Amino acid sequence: MTNMILTNNELTMSHIDIAELVGSRADSVKRTVDRLAEKGVIQLPPLVDVKNSKNQLVKEYRINKRDSYVVVAQLSPEFTAKLVDRWQELESKQATPQLPDFTNPAIAARAWADEVEAKQKAIATIKEKDKLIVAVADLNIRAGDVSVSEFAKNLAIKGLGRNNLFRWLKARGYLMANTEPYQPYVDRGYFVRKPYEEKVNGEVKYKTMLTPRGCAWLSKILHAEFELNGQEVA
Repeated sequence: MTNMILTNNELTMSHIDIAELVGSRADSVKRTVDRLAEKGVIQLPPLVDVKNSKNQLVKEYRINKRDSYVVVAQLSPEFTAKLVDRWQELESKQATPQLPDFTNPAIAARAWADEVEAKQKAIATIKEKDKLIVAVADLNIRAGDVSVSEFAKNLAIKGLGRNNLFRWLKARGYLMANTEPYQPYVDRGYFVRKPYEEKVNGEVKYKTMLTPRGCAWLSKILHAEFELNGQEVA
């Protein structure tokens, strides 16, 4: 894994780093970056030439911190926390502190102020990490259960609307014809059934919902089958 570097005065991470982090192919991550940039979800990152471990010249995207969270949330939301840890590790390695001249009162005061600022930044980083784990970066996939319709809206896969997603889930044997999930996928914690309407006669209607675990599971499957293969939903 390469080190984080400065790109246009901003700390960045390569798309190859992200691929290694989430266990995906580098070209798959690159296609995801291209798609998100095309949709305006992230900025198109600069493409730079670097040498890999075999001393070969390769091209890699240099992605800033905010956009890296969005990319990982699209690829594998369950790796968001791991990405936060990776950024903290890289940022700590980036700094190469030198001992200040404490005989100089001005320098000593500045060193004390820097220490206070660093502690405040560390606290803010912890809060940011907690927020990211819950919010899954900047996307609108909530930490609670979500409907299949809401899930489809949050995924940026061309042609994958609510109706197509339901058809796909039924064709793959995840949902029954009446949209009720098959029991093995309920047992694994991917789906739940929740009441959403009560009729006059007291009959309650239920809706199939995806759990946070189910969102991460289904997102990974869909991107692998459609986006990474350059396909659209039939």
